[in-house]
Amino acid sequence: MKKYYAVWIPMSVGTEFDVIKESFGPICVKYIPNLDGVFFEGRINASTYDIDLEYQEEDNEKRILLFHCDSRLQHGFLTYSLELEESDFLQLDLQRHLPSCIYNFIKGFFHEHKWHDGCEDSVLPSYCSDEPIDMSVATTRSLVVNNLLDAYELKFS
Repeated sequence: MKKYYAVWIPMSVGTEFDVIKESFGPICVKYIPNLDGVFFEGRINASTYDIDLEYQEEDNEKRILLFHCDSRLQHGFLTYSLELEESDFLQLDLQRHLPSCIYNFIKGFFHEHKWHDGCEDSVLPSYCSDEPIDMSVATTRSLVVNNLLDAYELKFS
């Protein structure tokens, strides 16, 4: 099963994407209920923006998610595709949405918290689809952007 995600990377107006960190981890995240944590380790290809995200749930074997960068767009939008084959907790969750911890890992390759606290970014939802995301289509672009705007509206209401 293939899933598609659009993420927004906060950046200054007029700037281009710039990889500021090429790897992270291992980081333990309390992600799955009743487990001690999931260990994540990630690497980005600085030219293609493809991401290898390795994870391990407790004593299970390590698995790798390969996020393929489908497009880099102006104003900080990236689209990714991901082939899901396993049926563990994380991959089942990825079929519904991009968990905020993974969004934050992706964002961490490009974004520093210079003017705000890191927890402020947790409001940012990704857009998830069963179909490729074509931001040149006005209705698709509206769905992706409105998803972000709705999250900010909820935060401040």
